[in-house]
Amino acid sequence: MLKRMFRLTLVLTLILLNAPQIWAQILINNIKWQIKSPKSRVYAAVKTLEVNPKNCKSLNTKILIFLENDSKQDARGIVLRYALRFRIKRFASEAGPAIWALPFHLEEVRVSRVKANSSHVVKLQNVNIATELRKLKNNGFWADAIGIEVMVEPKLGDDLERNIYQSLVKIGIKKNR
Repeated sequence: MLKRMFRLTLVLTLILLNAPQIWAQILINNIKWQIKSPKSRVYAAVKTLEVNPKNCKSLNTKILIFLENDSKQDARGIVLRYALRFRIKRFASEAGPAIWALPFHLEEVRVSRVKANSSHVVKLQNVNIATELRKLKNNGFWADAIGIEVMVEPKLGDDLERNIYQSLVKIGIKKNR
């Protein structure tokens, strides 16, 4: 009797693992960076963050993460983990080597539900980029790029290569006018 139960459990497990995906997998389609100028109330998409090193406080960024649920059922209880890091170099050196620093911001965001065959946008606003840039500048360094890595917490049957997304944006130095 015990052998029969074991065999049945083994057969059902193999069937479930080899069956087409019956649960919803969330995909990260895109990540967009936005910035709000001090004179405007509207965020605008950017490919380069232009920052004045003397006045980093005015840097107001927003990161948009575009999620997609392409399955036939709702996805619930989604956890996104993300890390932000700078590529840093000496402040006075234009041609010096740059290295990727360890992440300065690690956090997770929870999304309660993404409906079937639909998309959802997660907005990250309070990530303290300006504070970290000020710290770097005060120590004689500057960032020439910022990167974000986002991972959807994997669930049974997920394709792990589709769970992670990376995006980076160059940081330019804005001159006083």
